[in-house]
Amino acid sequence: MEEHVGPSTHNNSQLPPTASIPLPVITSIDALTSADVRAARTSMVGTTTPDINTGALAAPSTTVVVDRNKVNLESHQLVWLDANVNNSEHEDTTVTLAGLRKIIDYTKLFDNISECKEYLKSTENGSTFLVTSGSFGQTFVPEIHEVEIIYKIYVYCGNKEFHQKWASKYSKTKNRIHIKLDELLNDLTNDVREYLKSEIAGTIMNLSGKEDQTTDVFCSWWTHTFDLLCCLPYPMDCHQKLVDTLKSYYEGKENEMKVIREFEISYEPKHAIWWYTRPTFFYAILNRSLRQHNIELIFLFGFYIKDVYYQLKDEHEKLKLKHLKEPKIKLYRGQLMAMNEIKKLKEIDGPNYIVNSCLLSTSLNRSVSLEFLKSADKSEGLEHVFFEIDIDTRKLARPYGNISHLSYVTAEAEILFMIGVIFRITKGNVTYNNDDKVWIIKCSSSFDSILDFESAFSTGSQRRILKNSINKFWHNSTKMPTRKSEDVNMLFNELIKLFPLEEDWILSYKLCCLADIDMWHEKSTSALSQYDEAINIWLNYLKDDELNCSIDIGEIHKDIGTVYQIYTDDTNRAEEHYKMSFSYLQSAIERSTTEQEKIDILVKLISIVIECELYESLDKYDDALIYYEKAFEAAVKSKDSRWIEIACDNMIETYIKHKNDYQSALKYQLIRHEHILKDNTPQIWDDIDETSCKKAEIADSHIRLAESYILLDQHDLVKLHL
Repeated sequence: MEEHVGPSTHNNSQLPPTASIPLPVITSIDALTSADVRAARTSMVGTTTPDINTGALAAPSTTVVVDRNKVNLESHQLVWLDANVNNSEHEDTTVTLAGLRKIIDYTKLFDNISECKEYLKSTENGSTFLVTSGSFGQTFVPEIHEVEIIYKIYVYCGNKEFHQKWASKYSKTKNRIHIKLDELLNDLTNDVREYLKSEIAGTIMNLSGKEDQTTDVFCSWWTHTFDLLCCLPYPMDCHQKLVDTLKSYYEGKENEMKVIREFEISYEPKHAIWWYTRPTFFYAILNRSLRQHNIELIFLFGFYIKDVYYQLKDEHEKLKLKHLKEPKIKLYRGQLMAMNEIKKLKEIDGPNYIVNSCLLSTSLNRSVSLEFLKSADKSEGLEHVFFEIDIDTRKLARPYGNISHLSYVTAEAEILFMIGVIFRITKGNVTYNNDDKVWIIKCSSSFDSILDFESAFSTGSQRRILKNSINKFWHNSTKMPTRKSEDVNMLFNELIKLFPLEEDWILSYKLCCLADIDMWHEKSTSALSQYDEAINIWLNYLKDDELNCSIDIGEIHKDIGTVYQIYTDDTNRAEEHYKMSFSYLQSAIERSTTEQEKIDILVKLISIVIECELYESLDKYDDALIYYEKAFEAAVKSKDSRWIEIACDNMIETYIKHKNDYQSALKYQLIRHEHILKDNTPQIWDDIDETSCKKAEIADSHIRLAESYILLDQHDLVKLHL
């Protein structure tokens, strides 16, 4: 079966028919108006949408069953605590689960404090709207008021004056005391509406910090997870699997079922952004899964995220062409943000980076964005934040583009950024504007040096593309200390669900990732065991030319060699595995099918020689130079200046320190200098720090050349470089 690897080829001339805008979860009172939605969208929100691929990699699918009693797919919930909540004899005070689900889909009812408290303790994410009886509330509210997930608290009682006295002491219950059920439900509905508007304009930029909330952009395996999702050759049944899962979850909710049926019948990749910008539960579920790093849900939406990526990629190219003469753009985004996140940014000492963990919407219109932000309801603990973002369309970056013509709600000049785009912020660029009563954060687009995930996936069979995608993910994302074994297990379990016919060799990658984690924790015995198991799996595929697993066996032998060299100090075993690694990778080059794959293998060969430094540690400098020369030749073939410079560095050091061969050292010093000058050529989009770094690199290279000439007593040339 044919597989959709690249962007959708459907034409974009016909968007889905415009329908009335259904509110994601509120269906009992009035829904959001078009003006509400327009304002929320204009305020700068993120956006997401799917991509359906075909393929023969997967067995017949099964519906992902979601137990709605245990799983909340949305960003908020309602908890109702009242001794009479399930007592049908009190009809005037009784609420039904079905009735409350019309206001907030995920609703839990409790008739005693202890069970309610335990449930709230077990709830890790999202926002909770809590309704409590007066008698329970007087005891319960003081205990749970400061719990972070509690968003607002409502007291339902028979004596408003009495309960107002104690409730007024707590900000989350203030002015939310009700003796009539319909008034309480109206108040709750209005607050949920405001919450959803705030969520649309909510915090979706991640800063340097904790992995569960914020991430260092250069260490985030979460970003690489999306790179993987945008490359996978999805089976054709992925769309139906998502539909069936949503039908199972929203069974009995007609409004939601109507939207699901429409998505089932009419969705096409060219409508990805249209579906994301349409304010339904679909958007809310996707955003929740993105914010909470919910791997199972993210994979369920994977085909859709890929479709969004390729739509944005097309729009990115259009935007760059449009701004050839004026490549610098000023964008704006208003959002609510926690004060502790603002403080992190304010305390930055020197340049730092922000990565958007969801789709990020911005606008060219400053006044509209600012006015919406100032009108937004500021909840406790959140501050109004206004981002001023300088973009240079000439810089390499994940895609972004003007989606106004693709959006469900028409908005002027809405620029949407893909997940993982990097922004740069410097010291002093976080200030408070007393006139507008908002925090101003100034940042700029940053060069994305890790944007290489597409290179090996544009050609080849579905199995080859799948294998290359997972291999790239393994190297880009898991060889770092920030990943967790439970996340790795979950991610690979989802991959196996998607591609069950390839379970065995996918499992080998999982073993390698877990072994990498063991290496970081210096568990060498466990790491070696899992590497060995992975190799044994791959040995069964040696004759499978489609997979070319010699690449993977070679890489695993390199990792085993590293364990022996660094953690067990067994240099003989290390040398044995490094040689096996080199041999397998050379064999892989002969079986490679694309030029890009050959280059990738060459880079792996270079890394074995350069990173291991085994022969130098054994004082075998002649052997070291032989392998460094091989690494240099591979680097030249790969045309990767970074590796050429590194290979030169190793040869220069060995020739000078251990061979006293200054003439040979000079040869590679000159080659290195040539590449340093090329790589650090000033660009008009460079900022002050980038310009300074480039000048420092060039100056250092001149100094190193001068030192080489000093060793050769060529003093005239020394002066030339100082």
